[in-house]
Amino acid sequence: LSQQLLVQRSPVDALPLLTAWVLDAGQDPRTRLHALWTLDGYDSSVRDREVLRLVAGRALDDAHPRVRAAAVRILEPSLARGDRGVLSRFEAMAENERAPYVRLQLLASLGESTDPAALRAMGRILDAEIDSRYFREMALTGVYRREGEFAEMLRGEFDWDEESGDNRMATLSSLDEAAAERDENRLDLARLDEDERLLVTAGEQHYRTCMVCHGEEGQGQEGVATPLVDSDWVRDDAEVLVRLVLHGFEGEDESIGAAMPGHGFMSDRDIAAVLTYIRHAWGNGAEPVLPEDVARIRSETGDRRETWSPGELRDLR
Repeated sequence: LSQQLLVQRSPVDALPLLTAWVLDAGQDPRTRLHALWTLDGYDSSVRDREVLRLVAGRALDDAHPRVRAAAVRILEPSLARGDRGVLSRFEAMAENERAPYVRLQLLASLGESTDPAALRAMGRILDAEIDSRYFREMALTGVYRREGEFAEMLRGEFDWDEESGDNRMATLSSLDEAAAERDENRLDLARLDEDERLLVTAGEQHYRTCMVCHGEEGQGQEGVATPLVDSDWVRDDAEVLVRLVLHGFEGEDESIGAAMPGHGFMSDRDIAAVLTYIRHAWGNGAEPVLPEDVARIRSETGDRRETWSPGELRDLR
């Protein structure tokens, strides 16, 4: 309850104490863990993102594996933004970390990076933990949409072949099957320039978290989220779509759904990437969304705290 109240109210004068608790090796590990998650949950307007990154970076060296695993999870957004310092720490942990719980979290979090070095670190963990079903399943989830690249790396850099054992061969088979299916449905990127292609590629990775509601192929789920395929809300005015994603909406509407939380915590580039992807995928064929456009719209709506109603969104179109 105390943690919940602190997160909801985000009192700035509690930040020094929470930080001190995280970094105090003499505190009970549960205290350090709850303090770290409380800092992560603080309103971003109160708690500086860079401060959280530094505190979580220190917590990667904590004596307790649960605290280290939490720090890995909290640093995921920095890793996804291309933070080379975080990636270097994760690479070292892939080599030296021995706690299975932390190694499993590392495997999951490394999947948020598009850097080949992150994929290589995932291969290193999986190669060592191949006999664990949990690690095999986590790896397959983490390399979603990059199955072919991962399989090629495992064969070339880790010498996976017919002599490597049943679990390795079964994993390669699963990767190859998924890659073949992706090839059949590969996006046509020919009309996009290099920067736009990079946005689509990054957006495809970010969409993994969206598909829980919107479906793997944008088909939606009845009672949860409307389809993104052949959707006017997706294809038409990109500025309305950006506003919708930044602040969310609430209120029953047949064409837009019932509700969606705001995603203003995402960076301008991440929002641009996922929206460019869904506007390009599944035959939608709409124009890309640029990070600078997201930044401008975020600035224009910066004082807004409430979600949109469907009526408001319709008025914007």
